[in-house]
Amino acid sequence: MTSQHLAITCVKWIPPYGNTHVVILRPIVVRSVNGPTCTTIIGGGRCAFVTNGAVLAGFTLRDGHAQDGGGAMCWDGGVLSNCIITGNSVYGSGGGVQGGTLYSCTIAGNQANYESFGYPPDNTGPWTGGWGGGVNSSKLFNCVVTGNVARYSVHLWPGAVVFGQGGCGGGAAFSDLFNCLVAGNSCYAEYEPAQGGLVMSCGQGGGTLQLHSTIVQSIRTRPPYLEG
Repeated sequence: MTSQHLAITCVKWIPPYGNTHVVILRPIVVRSVNGPTCTTIIGGGRCAFVTNGAVLAGFTLRDGHAQDGGGAMCWDGGVLSNCIITGNSVYGSGGGVQGGTLYSCTIAGNQANYESFGYPPDNTGPWTGGWGGGVNSSKLFNCVVTGNVARYSVHLWPGAVVFGQGGCGGGAAFSDLFNCLVAGNSCYAEYEPAQGGLVMSCGQGGGTLQLHSTIVQSIRTRPPYLEG
């Protein structure tokens, strides 16, 4: 790559990865020459998929949108290094990144939004989503996680009975953070109580969240309300 700014905007449907711009299916390293300020993968679909053993280094991933992992979906052994993940959104979990391991990344201004509707007369659920506005089920080392949002919304029809979980971990959910800064993230739920504006282990499946030498600041949650 040259010293000029490079923006990757093409997208291809590759089952089962959906509309994803960059799909790395082999354990290789894909690295930009001049770093994330000069090399951007612009979404529309998901920005990147990174398989087990592969590394994506030195990119900005922005404006991605998917069910999970708007900026990147990583298998457990997939790695993002020196990346900026910003402005991505999902209608499930992991607004910025779902899974994988992140080193020296900035995860800022991403959203995990989950919205559903309750229809009578049956119990309609469980609904689960809106976990990890920044990251979900990831490991982070020396990262900054800021300004991310997790949102869970259920709209009730008269007589509907609803159960579910979501709207938690504005910054990170079900993740391990080492020597990170987590600040200014938020979450809210409409109908179900919001949990953990910054980092949260919540919901089903017994997930845990571990913090190691990590600074956590600025919890912001919005109280729930019941829509009539």
